[in-house]
Amino acid sequence: MGDFVETTGGVRHAFVLSPAGQMLASSGALDREQAEQFATMVFTLGVLAQSLDTVCGAGRARRTLMNLSSGVLCHMALPSGFFLAVVAQSGGNSQQVGHEATCLADRVGPILAPEIRAEPHNRLLG
Repeated sequence: MGDFVETTGGVRHAFVLSPAGQMLASSGALDREQAEQFATMVFTLGVLAQSLDTVCGAGRARRTLMNLSSGVLCHMALPSGFFLAVVAQSGGNSQQVGHEATCLADRVGPILAPEIRAEPHNRLLG
């Protein structure tokens, strides 16, 4: 996550959350308390986005872009219920942030798939 933030213009923070809302990876730019608060907010946003399908039948939300006064939040649903959140500073191009976050999700998502996460464990048992 730290490499993504350092190499992607305008991005300030990046996080991956578990389906239960636990912080799994972060760019390390926030202290622990701030990161936990952010994880709670991002998880809540994810649950809200998923609830839209239940209520409206519009399909599962894949990406949410939120334009804030001081930046942009891009929230994405990853495989197996994980979430990716990217925060960029104001003045950035929200579509570019969304594109970069999608590219990151394409790299991170497969790593979080249950069959991939189980491989090292299975090797140890085998």
